[in-house]
Amino acid sequence: MIVIDILAIIVSMILFIASLFRLKNEFNCRLFYYWFFWIIFVLPLILDYVIGYPTYSYYGSRMRGFLISYGDNRTRIYYAAFIVFIQLVILFHRPRIRIKLGNEERVNKSSKIQNYILSNRMTVICIAFAIIAPVICILLGWPQVIYEFGWREAKKYQEFVSRGFFTYIEEISYIGTVAAVILLMFDREKKGANKFLFKIFSAILLFFNLCIESKRSIFLFLLIIMSYIFLLKNKKKNLMKIIVTMLGLITIGLAASMYVKIVSRGYVGFDALYTTTRIDFFRDDTVKMALYSTFNKNQMKILSYPFESYVMQIGYLFFLGLISSAGFIDIKRMGYDYYLTSALTGTNLLNEKWMTTSMYDEAIANFGIAGIIVIAIFMSYYLRFIDEQSEFESILWLAFLVLYTMFSLDYIIIFGEAVIVVHILLKQPIVFKYKTQ
Repeated sequence: MIVIDILAIIVSMILFIASLFRLKNEFNCRLFYYWFFWIIFVLPLILDYVIGYPTYSYYGSRMRGFLISYGDNRTRIYYAAFIVFIQLVILFHRPRIRIKLGNEERVNKSSKIQNYILSNRMTVICIAFAIIAPVICILLGWPQVIYEFGWREAKKYQEFVSRGFFTYIEEISYIGTVAAVILLMFDREKKGANKFLFKIFSAILLFFNLCIESKRSIFLFLLIIMSYIFLLKNKKKNLMKIIVTMLGLITIGLAASMYVKIVSRGYVGFDALYTTTRIDFFRDDTVKMALYSTFNKNQMKILSYPFESYVMQIGYLFFLGLISSAGFIDIKRMGYDYYLTSALTGTNLLNEKWMTTSMYDEAIANFGIAGIIVIAIFMSYYLRFIDEQSEFESILWLAFLVLYTMFSLDYIIIFGEAVIVVHILLKQPIVFKYKTQ
């Protein structure tokens, strides 16, 4: 088992170094996502041997699933094969079949960032998305959540959180975060003396959306999107400068996370901090648990039949969940995070859903080992689709893929729907026609 792990690490290191050399000639979403995947799934395997396994026993029975699956030899062998296979697909598989969404022949010029300048249409779209969540919070009578960061860690305003619609506000805040970052990091078409004021306005919108979500995950997401935009704007510049900047952003993110863990949550000791960081920022443990459940259904069962979690999440599309919660219609729905948390803790379904998931362990839970191939094909075609979009849209589509790699599908459906709306608005010119008598 150790030999297999070491071989997987060596192959992964070779592939990672090769990807860095590619940066001299090209930069695209596929390359960036490869690095993201490497950090989220490959780096944990290296940490297992450099630092050690996470101490899941620190959490007691809450981490039962991780405790029995993480050290299982067969599971670790398949996990090693999983990370090598996905890396090879990302770097070397180039789908020949194109995926079109709308009329790609009518690409509107306003969807392209010429010299990194946002068109007026893109600026308006970003402002609109960035103000939605803050305005809703104000109208509902909770303005304090848009400027008080950390209120959720401090478990304040629970009456607001307990309301069913807060989940939707939280999801919208991710859209607002991306929109505000775009406004902040790109110049707009309209120039003038108010450029500085507009940047301040964009920074305020970003702060509001960060405060609404108010958890460490939004900071990690923010750093990932900022890193992509930075690379997009500096892809022809010095490689070392780019690497140093990326490492700086990662350091800032980890430092902020450590501060929250120690000050707000009271974690003490290296083992506790190391384990909770592994759980929060990496997804190797959930994939290993899904693999383990595939081979040991008598000991752990996440889903009952193929497609179960996908079918049960249809009820979240187009705000159907909100409509159902209001009592207008009765729709059965359940996010994959419910299933995974239930299997992790050994509790009854519908009890909790606090464990974060990824699209990879969801595919494995639905289709077994074949799920690795299924999700690899989806991911490869999706990356090709992104790389054929404009810079502006590539940021949005990549953000959705990053979220799907980190969270359950039900949690990010609104983000995906918003991106599709933006795609339609940009690809199909909006023309108002009228007849004169």
